[in-house]
Amino acid sequence: MIQRCQIILLAGMALLAAGRASAADMVVLTSSNTSFKAGQALAPNAKLGLAAGQVLTLMTSSGRVVKVTGPADAVPAEGGAVDDKTVLASLTGMVKSRQADTSSLGTFRVAGSELPDPWLVDVAAGGERCVLAGEPLVLWRPDGGAPVTVTLALPAKTWMAWADWPAGSQRLLGPEAIDLVDGETLSVDMNDHKTDLTIHVIPADVRTESKRLTWLVRNNCMEQAQALVRQFE
Repeated sequence: MIQRCQIILLAGMALLAAGRASAADMVVLTSSNTSFKAGQALAPNAKLGLAAGQVLTLMTSSGRVVKVTGPADAVPAEGGAVDDKTVLASLTGMVKSRQADTSSLGTFRVAGSELPDPWLVDVAAGGERCVLAGEPLVLWRPDGGAPVTVTLALPAKTWMAWADWPAGSQRLLGPEAIDLVDGETLSVDMNDHKTDLTIHVIPADVRTESKRLTWLVRNNCMEQAQALVRQFE
């Protein structure tokens, strides 16, 4: 059974600045040109320098995935869009490449502590988190051993919630009344260990696997993207 947070409204709570990480203009998904690596950010006016036959697959700032075939020096303003199947394959390859690069640097989780579901919100560390519009907020911690008291706060609003996270539980159901807005900060305090999460809300009409994976990658919710890719395997 997942315990639910209780709500406390605090009028007069001090407001904190809610920062949002800026997304890259374009992101490299796949490339046959060794000058570009999966996950690399490119400016929209970047000089590509693709030779004849070389192929570069990019995701633009709007989430559009385009394939550029050489010879080419720039991303075409129109055209080049690819189908959902190609998008999914390109994104999956990029996510796996990023995961392999991270693991090679020694920054990986112990086996069994990977995010088991892409729509859980990992509160162990700060960063970007993506949630589905209209779906319950479910918090997750890799170590469900010790009991903790967790406090949630939306610093831009006079809102807080708290709950006791029982021992042996990795998941905690968020309060029904929480109203997350795209780009705002969710602060999580567990026994005085505080993390700030930047929340990105995926619209309800984004339903296909390729489009959801595009949103996760676009907003740098890479742990969740890796969890979604694992579901494809």
